[in-house]
Amino acid sequence: MAGPVKRYLWKQKIHRGIARHSDRWKILVDGEFWLCPFCAKVGFRCDPARALQDQILDHLANDCAEWKEGKGKPQLAATLKEQAERSSLRIRLQRQAAWRLFDFENRWYCPYCAQPTEVTRPMGDRPTEEMVDRVGAHLRSCDLAKKTGAKEIPLETLRETVQQHNRFRSQVAAVRSQMESLEMWRLFDATGGWVCPFCACVVEEVRVAELALLLSVAPPLMTQHLQKHCPEFGKNPQPARSLEEMKSLVRDINEGRRPRGTVRELEDNLASARAQIQSTATELDRARDVQRSILPLKTPDLPGYQVACRYEPAAQLGGDFYAFITVDEAHLGLLMADVSGHGADAALLMSMTKKAFDLRGPGTLSPLQVLRFIHRDIVPDLRGQYFITVFYGVLDYQRHALQFGRAGHNLPLLYNARRECDVALLKSRGMAIGLGAEEDFEKNMEECTLKLQSGDLLLLYTDGLVEAKNRQGEEFKLARVSEIVRRMGQGSLDALLQALIRAVTDYAEGQAQEDDIALMAVRYVGGQS
Repeated sequence: MAGPVKRYLWKQKIHRGIARHSDRWKILVDGEFWLCPFCAKVGFRCDPARALQDQILDHLANDCAEWKEGKGKPQLAATLKEQAERSSLRIRLQRQAAWRLFDFENRWYCPYCAQPTEVTRPMGDRPTEEMVDRVGAHLRSCDLAKKTGAKEIPLETLRETVQQHNRFRSQVAAVRSQMESLEMWRLFDATGGWVCPFCACVVEEVRVAELALLLSVAPPLMTQHLQKHCPEFGKNPQPARSLEEMKSLVRDINEGRRPRGTVRELEDNLASARAQIQSTATELDRARDVQRSILPLKTPDLPGYQVACRYEPAAQLGGDFYAFITVDEAHLGLLMADVSGHGADAALLMSMTKKAFDLRGPGTLSPLQVLRFIHRDIVPDLRGQYFITVFYGVLDYQRHALQFGRAGHNLPLLYNARRECDVALLKSRGMAIGLGAEEDFEKNMEECTLKLQSGDLLLLYTDGLVEAKNRQGEEFKLARVSEIVRRMGQGSLDALLQALIRAVTDYAEGQAQEDDIALMAVRYVGGQS
């Protein structure tokens, strides 16, 4: 054991070393462990209550074989820094929970990018030199880890990511097993696209014909569809349809009797529309073009019926629109909708909603069923910030009946001078899309049927008509609309809609129109000429 004089001399040498070569003498591992510049090992955890020189001296005198009583040579600073980095990694991999996360395939997850890596769990669960080397190599290639002041992802977030990946890989294994044993999971349409056994829609991303490739390449793509895009997966543990029913649906898809698209198409259309609009400085002008392109260029020509439409845009870009959906050779869908808010986002959501009806409407006679599908398709994209009101009716123009459902939209107006009540509202329960959970939406919806009589006139409209205000802030209201319809309802439908717009404009007394106005009038003339 060194005496006090020798310790004093060593202490002076240490002091000079620190003063001259602080880049070697003050290297810390993981911010708290001192690295010896002679043996290149972790000497001690720094104690703020003691002088650093005293702690260094204790290590050199008692534990370091390379100190050699002050005659040893310190290693190069670059070598020490590299060793410090390795030691720091080793300590984190041993002690920090965020650095010790592996999935069930034993892949290590980076705490910066939260991605699985090629680093695998070591035997005995203690980091080996090879593991430290591979972790270091990954961090040097990880863009997030290389950033100045890079921060680790919170432990709970990282754990949830690993659990999600575990669930995904587990589902991939289950899908592969189903494909091997059940023909229902190996059905393709005429173009080679896989038909999902849950939602019976074509998944364009899965196009593998050979079974060997199908079992290796397809399951992850199928799982991605099931977890992110399939509206039916998760509701039932097994597909609801039988094999024969699925084969029949595939035949319908191949022969054009059933739409082949999926919810993914809605997302692609929205992404495409957003990219189209946001890529130009004239964003609102382009959004208006998108809005105008959605409105039908002409009204349908139905025997025994008269149809007219009118759209009056406001100064701000809104989300009102109407459309006609061809359901089949005897049924036509009548759609009136209003997306909350204004601006480009409202126009984009309007575009997506219209695409959803184009996908879900054909072949489905129940308006309520279509609205259920739309709710499932659209709600995730509303992000709790928007809602959509909808009236959707399916007109049987051969049997002259209207089935309809209302998702929180303004009550349609029915006029016929021959009815006991010449002007009436078509009342039905309904909740706007995006205002509640799916189960609440289901409970509050109602489907109704109206048997049409000769002379019946149906007026659909958005709230810009009845909520237009004068200079005193008073709304136009439905009573004024009813009076105009009662006065002009037996004449030209175009003249009626023009009169409604003119009345609202006069009522506003020169004030700017705050909201779009969309109008649709449908009259059943029956045997009239």
